[in-house]
Amino acid sequence: MSKGAGRLFMSGGILMLTGLFLLPLGLAVIGLIPVTASIFAADFWEFIGEPSVRQSLGISLVLGVLPPLLAGYTAFWFLSRRSQLPTWIAPLLAMPHVAFAVGMGLLLLPGGLASRMLPGSWEFFQSLFVDKSLSFLVVVLWLKELPFVLLMTAVALHSAPLKQWRLVARTFGYRDIDYFWRLVFPYLLKKLRLPLCVVAIYGVSVVDVASVVGPNTPGPLAVRVLGWSQEFTDLSQQRALWGTALLFIMGLVTLAFVWLHERCACLWASRQLSQGVPVSRRVVHLYQEFGRIMGTAGVYLSILLTGAAFFTLILWSVIESWPVHTMIPQAWTWSHWQWEWEEVVNALMQTGFLALGVASGALIFVVVALELEAKTQRQLPDILMLLPLIIPQLALVFIWQQVVGVHSLTAPFLWVFWAQLIFAISYVWLTLAATYRRFSRIWLLQAKVLGYSDMQAWVKIKLRMLLAPLILAWTVAFSVSVLLYLPTVILGAGRVITITVEATAYGSGFDRSLAALYAFAQVVLPLVVFIGGAWLARRFRVEDPATGRAEA
Repeated sequence: MSKGAGRLFMSGGILMLTGLFLLPLGLAVIGLIPVTASIFAADFWEFIGEPSVRQSLGISLVLGVLPPLLAGYTAFWFLSRRSQLPTWIAPLLAMPHVAFAVGMGLLLLPGGLASRMLPGSWEFFQSLFVDKSLSFLVVVLWLKELPFVLLMTAVALHSAPLKQWRLVARTFGYRDIDYFWRLVFPYLLKKLRLPLCVVAIYGVSVVDVASVVGPNTPGPLAVRVLGWSQEFTDLSQQRALWGTALLFIMGLVTLAFVWLHERCACLWASRQLSQGVPVSRRVVHLYQEFGRIMGTAGVYLSILLTGAAFFTLILWSVIESWPVHTMIPQAWTWSHWQWEWEEVVNALMQTGFLALGVASGALIFVVVALELEAKTQRQLPDILMLLPLIIPQLALVFIWQQVVGVHSLTAPFLWVFWAQLIFAISYVWLTLAATYRRFSRIWLLQAKVLGYSDMQAWVKIKLRMLLAPLILAWTVAFSVSVLLYLPTVILGAGRVITITVEATAYGSGFDRSLAALYAFAQVVLPLVVFIGGAWLARRFRVEDPATGRAEA
């Protein structure tokens, strides 16, 4: 690559990074300042003093704290005794949140598939699971986020010198359980700081899943803020602004909790390690058994329930009549599919077209940004590239709506594409950046010695060796575009109809067959793309001869 072409590439990359990503985030952060400043108004304290608002704040706090803690410790317990993930963990990521929530509701809630097909279990399911309850919403978020946290944990363990650590620990007389919780556990917490923050912020700002299975008297704060923003009275709009400020503050609180938990756990591990405090054999045995049971049960429960939820969606979409307290449906029908076929296909086509553009744009953006890193020898801060994921999504999109204003009515598809692209970029960065940075530039230098130009070396060497992780990052971005709900609803102004918007609308309604139909349709695109992407990634996976590890 000539010097002129190199300068052009760097100038274009910096312009793209600034214009498409940093500028929108800067506008959102600036827009959050006056919104947050509104908390000093006297009316705000009357607003926050309302019992229903305080209850909504409490619900959002629980959703921001419990799911990441449960998912994190389940992953730690599971991987403390294993080095490999089950084969079926990765495909679980293709299951959209709304489809999983609808399937879990139709499976486990009173009147669902399990209570109907297991004789005498109706009262048991009524006592265990309550429709539209906080406890069920926490369980759904925990099981849905667990595969993501497991995958991030496995990636972190993949880059750690575990054998050397275990050897050193045994040299000093530590048992394997001591070695994991005193050495590996603090390392994992630091590596998983950003993924756990992403899960926590998602819990604070979740709307689609909460609308389907969450409480509604009152609901989580994010659900209520969305409702206020869609009412066109001055009072409702003011409440939406105050609620947005509260969401932003709640996001900061949950991030502080994740950091504080990490610091306390690392401090405990450091003191245990430095003091060499032995743990009694009985306590170790009890803790090992508890961790083994909880970790194994949580992971395989997630796998089992995801598969059962998928089967439940298929079954309910063709049921015409199923009276209560009967084991088998009385009548089956394809009429729901016949009536809704045209709407489902149209929604899938619009969703697929949007996701193709978003995934391709996000991948190109991230690759250009990482190449800029390599050429300038300066790493972009991960916290900057993941900023859209650690600001409550509803607060971010609501501020964008205030900035865009009436312009969103002129080209809603373009604004939805732009907003989805920003979130997809962050997920691609989270998936790809570590692998891309590990690539050794020695291979490019050797290619240049053999007479290859910079572009030829990149295409024939680097692209070939990184093709598998690039494909997987693209499939992640595609799935993210499919499941994004808030940017589509708010910036689309009701004119961009995706399969997730339809699935959420029907999932929060009363027609179980239509809810199952649209939730199943939502699974189709991510599942097909993920299976194809996984096959291509395995087909093109290349091992680095220096390390013997596949770059994926």
